[in-house]
Amino acid sequence: MRINIEILLKDYDCVKGEKFKNHEYIGCPLNIVKIYNDYSVDEICITQLNDIAFTEHYIHFLTQLSSISRCPLCYSGNIDSLEKIRTLFEIGFDKIKITNQNNFHLLNFVRENYGLQSLVIGFDIKINFFKKFKDTYNNSLLKIKEIINSVECSEYVLKVIKKEGTLTGFDRDILLYFSDEIKKKNIIYSGGISCIDNLKEIDTYIDNVSCGALFTFKGSQKGILPSYLSNSQLEHFRKGWKIDL
Repeated sequence: MRINIEILLKDYDCVKGEKFKNHEYIGCPLNIVKIYNDYSVDEICITQLNDIAFTEHYIHFLTQLSSISRCPLCYSGNIDSLEKIRTLFEIGFDKIKITNQNNFHLLNFVRENYGLQSLVIGFDIKINFFKKFKDTYNNSLLKIKEIINSVECSEYVLKVIKKEGTLTGFDRDILLYFSDEIKKKNIIYSGGISCIDNLKEIDTYIDNVSCGALFTFKGSQKGILPSYLSNSQLEHFRKGWKIDL
């Protein structure tokens, strides 16, 4: 299993909340990335929550993050122009994640210029007023299936918003619904993973997950303490990996 870390930003601050609400400051992003470096995490996704302009100052900040990261780095957050895409790859990001389907016209540019492995598509899945699963753009789960099976990229992230940051366990219904896609595509699940035993359980459904709160907080009082798997736990989850040298 590959276990990624997601770091949420509000402008230049690292934050964390629940269900993408009530975000609180948890630290300097540069320090957080340095800590995860020491744990040899599999991959980090930097998710910018605000619609921030790519000013010279912000690009310098992202360049610092990229330069200190010792693992593959993905960026997500209103990627709506070729200029932003070029900038992110030029300063060292390995992947970009596009969640806004109004920006899918940029997908071909990324595939043709930076390779399929550089492109990730994300779906933020919510439960609407009628108790139906929909993504941010009102797509049903069936429509999301169609997109996954028709739009080519390296990975597809299914983020369950009702679970995000809650540490209440993953959503089995979502994993079962997308079981066929999980067998055929590189699907990443995100939302609610609560403990190491929960990771072991989800490992029977899917090979790729993204975690935030699990490796941000410690104890019932949710003290801020970025962490990751121990060496023995890493050996357990990485058992069976094949690495071509």
